[in-house]
Amino acid sequence: MDAWWNTCFLIDAQRRTEQVDPSALVAECMNWCRTRAQYIVSSALVLGGKHLQSQGHGEFLEIGQVLRDHLQNACSGVLKPGSVALVDFPDFGNVGDSAIWIGERQILRHIGIQTSYTCSVDTYDPYVLSRFLKGSGTVLLSGGGNFGDLWPRHQELREDIAKRFPRTRLVQLPQSIHFKSVRNLQEAVSVFAKHDDFHLLIRDRAGLPLAQTISGGRASLSPDAAFQLRPGRRQPAEVDLLFLLRHDQEGMDYGAIPVRQLGDLRWEAADWPADPLTPGHEAGRLRRALKVRARRGRRRIVRGLSARHSTAGVAAWQWDRMAHQRLLGGLQFLQLGRVVITDRLHGHILCLITGIPHVFLDNNYGKVSSFARTWGTESEFARAADSLEEAVGLARHLLLTS
Repeated sequence: MDAWWNTCFLIDAQRRTEQVDPSALVAECMNWCRTRAQYIVSSALVLGGKHLQSQGHGEFLEIGQVLRDHLQNACSGVLKPGSVALVDFPDFGNVGDSAIWIGERQILRHIGIQTSYTCSVDTYDPYVLSRFLKGSGTVLLSGGGNFGDLWPRHQELREDIAKRFPRTRLVQLPQSIHFKSVRNLQEAVSVFAKHDDFHLLIRDRAGLPLAQTISGGRASLSPDAAFQLRPGRRQPAEVDLLFLLRHDQEGMDYGAIPVRQLGDLRWEAADWPADPLTPGHEAGRLRRALKVRARRGRRRIVRGLSARHSTAGVAAWQWDRMAHQRLLGGLQFLQLGRVVITDRLHGHILCLITGIPHVFLDNNYGKVSSFARTWGTESEFARAADSLEEAVGLARHLLLTS
């Protein structure tokens, strides 16, 4: 019933200056019910169901359970009672970041934590956040691979929160760290050194010394939050070999795919699919409405409504649904191949979770290999390679044995 009320509130917020036709309002609410049902169905595909198991799937499940337990313990150790905000929703098409968000939300539910405020970079409002925290509580920074200066908007957000809330517990959920600029690194160390209660969960042992320096000794190892997921319903493959290779600033130049070496194998090559949540999509329209609402009348929202009856509550389930849709599209794409070759960390992680035999390559600063060494994720059915030629050779062996 709260969710229904939130929907009505959002529609009213979008049209507060308009004369609203009651029948149109009912139609909007019915549409919400339909999309909510679709969300539940897609969640079942992502989070449960019967697996088409590969030969190595039992091994993958065992690794996943060990890392899931470690992840839950690491997160439980840095959370404290009170209001909890989860900030920096990944409002873009990277499937791995959506997997992280869903994993984080599941961890919080598992340990009995309810978030009172969520936002993306674009909808972050320090005034609203301060009212939800009510002078105490915890701010959780969503995890990923953006701690550093490769993706500056996310770093600017976390540093702004650290400056504005110097005595509020601030927890960076599992991250990898990479700075190209020594100056930017020094600025980050300076910002977080002034914070009284900053905790940093780091995904790889190689980054732990730097994480300890940045956090003032309050850093600890933790697996990626996506290991909280239990994807199901493995689809039958359509090609023998799928190449999932980065086309962004973290990509390594491995050269052209060795077509002659592939022979008569059926194969496909791409990066993650295009973001399904285009500006014309319903979620895109709602995203714009939330951004507008975050800019207008924010004091009226916070002063006049409780947390569960504000746009923050509406945003939380909308963010979840958007992340599920992106993840579902990524999983469907990943399962096109009997064997996958990837240089994406979450290509590796999602293959582990879904039981897809694969070969993983590194990104351009060693994130993938460092994670695999830290948590022992390389195995007979998850092989590491240093070149595309080596990867294809290993993939051919996996096709014969899995």
